[in-house]
Amino acid sequence: PGARCEFHQQEGNELPAALEASLDFCYSFDCLPHCDAHTVFAYLREFRRCLKPGAAALVHTANLCAPGGWARFAKQKEASVQGFCWMSPEMVRSMIAAAGLELVRESEVSGSNVYYHRDYLCLVR
Repeated sequence: PGARCEFHQQEGNELPAALEASLDFCYSFDCLPHCDAHTVFAYLREFRRCLKPGAAALVHTANLCAPGGWARFAKQKEASVQGFCWMSPEMVRSMIAAAGLELVRESEVSGSNVYYHRDYLCLVR
């Protein structure tokens, strides 16, 4: 009964104005690894604006400090949409705080999963 989930395709780095303080959860997977730092920060601010009080967001970025992230970086001649734009967990943590979000949980580097071996995932609110 009724939709429990909505999907919004974006153009630019602003979420629709009507979403302000309306989201229970925001899920961003496999998009931000391909965005520069300014775009990542813009989306973190938008997540903060659009989340209901106490609501959370899953954020996924590249991780230059992880072995798989470094290996991918070493093969890539420049940042591009087809490749990765480079981040570190420390950069993302700084942006999370500056966006007014709280880091709830973060991934640890692990060879047991391609994403943990190469990327950074975190839960914020």
